Amino acid sequence: AKEITLPLDTNSTELLVKTDLDCQGVYTENILLNDEFFIYPNPIEGGDLTIYLGANSTTEATISLYKLNGSSIFSKKMKPINNEIKISVNNLATGVYMLNVTNGNTLSNYKIIRK
Repeated sequence: AKEITLPLDTNSTELLVKTDLDCQGVYTENILLNDEFFIYPNPIEGGDLTIYLGANSTTEATISLYKLNGSSIFSKKMKPINNEIKISVNNLATGVYMLNVTNGNTLSNYKIIRK
């Protein structure tokens, strides 16, 4: 068995393993260095924003997104999969937004930058 050690500089690192043969597929894994709540990638250009709720997350979280002027874009209860909730930012205009996450008795607020 061979072993490779990689320096991980951020809380979240995506590991991709593949060969030079496309037919063998790609193995992908996100490596999280802590069990704390965090959001990535931020700033985000497009695709899915991942909200990692931590290892001790409740069964459901309320995700609310607001413009900086306070107007609501959406608010909904979502069930995490593997302690994560993913929301697409593809329909958002570029700019800064406020994301509220209510998980159990905890309300967390984050600034999200859509590039």
